[in-house]
Amino acid sequence: MPPGVAGALSFATHPPGDLDNYIKSLADSLNGIAWLDDRQVARMEVEKVVVVEGDERAEVEVAPWKARF
Repeated sequence: MPPGVAGALSFATHPPGDLDNYIKSLADSLNGIAWLDDRQVARMEVEKVVVVEGDERAEVEVAPWKARF
């Protein structure tokens, strides 16, 4: 089954970049670790969150994804 990704990108201030650009960087960084290539990913559900300074982080969960159709 192809992988699916869920996660949150937390920033101390509202970042100027687009969420899709952050997701692309994150997906590329997981090539060879979570999957061979991010082209394999079938689904992504990611949100951008503003948190207090010092609490910035990227949370990622990778699991097999089965299409519901």
